[in-house]
Amino acid sequence: MFGWIRLNPLNKQEVFYGEKLKPVLGDKDKVGFLEIAMLLSKHFPLASKPPEALKEPKVPKSRKASKVSDAPST
Repeated sequence: MFGWIRLNPLNKQEVFYGEKLKPVLGDKDKVGFLEIAMLLSKHFPLASKPPEALKEPKVPKSRKASKVSDAPST
């Protein structure tokens, strides 16, 4: 996608894009970088929960080592 956009030389926060991206980004001639994220988010729906394969495995918390002084004396 970034091959189809050009930076505005007068305003580095704006980009120009061609006809290929108009169905995705709309009929404007230029947009700002923050606006691109908003326009693209419409095309990527949010998942309610990540699939099981993408979840990180749970790592059990390590127990604190008991102190030597806590051990019963014989």
